[in-house]
Amino acid sequence: MAPRKRKPGAGHRPPTPFPWDKDLPANQQRIQANFDRLRPAVVEAALSGQRPTSEIVREWHRASLGGVRLAETRVAGGYRGEGDPESRLARSQSWVGYAIVEFPENVPGRVEQTFTALADSLDAFDVRLGAGETAFDVYGAVIELCAWLHGEWVRIHPFVDHNGSTARLLTITVGLLYGIPLDLPGKPRTALPDAGMVLDYDAAAANQMFGNDQNMVVFLHRVASA
Repeated sequence: MAPRKRKPGAGHRPPTPFPWDKDLPANQQRIQANFDRLRPAVVEAALSGQRPTSEIVREWHRASLGGVRLAETRVAGGYRGEGDPESRLARSQSWVGYAIVEFPENVPGRVEQTFTALADSLDAFDVRLGAGETAFDVYGAVIELCAWLHGEWVRIHPFVDHNGSTARLLTITVGLLYGIPLDLPGKPRTALPDAGMVLDYDAAAANQMFGNDQNMVVFLHRVASA
């Protein structure tokens, strides 16, 4: 029996749209499940005193894309602007609404600057606590730092996607380092105990794209006291 002729292209999967077929229900479910598994591990690490770093956030991003077929493997955990200059990751430019985020060539440097500034602030808090101040004394400053960190992350938009999700994990982590639980929305952004609060989060995050962190400060105070 003669072997059947294969049609041109048969057995060859078409390229995945960049960065992945994120609109496919199976991928949406997989990514959501990945974040559901990731969040308790992030909380546990924060409660043990582990500070967030650039490399740790890369690992969060890689974990969020576990099992998802990527157009470029470096998308998982890769910051825009990295890699082969001709790669789509290196050239990826993002917009949020009417706001343009950081240009890709500036992203790696901005990320490192953010984590340097974060470490300096955390060191200062630890010095204050070591000198006899209490968690109550640094509460307001911690909330302001959390809001600033969330805002910087979404303004930089370092990843091709999942910037809001990783910004929320960063915010949760820093809050927990100083005993402040911040039960921010998951992925997708599900309702908080007060059904209207997820809308308040969206509005505060949108304002941060234009440099206004104050609404996020107010929102985080509200979440911390819920």
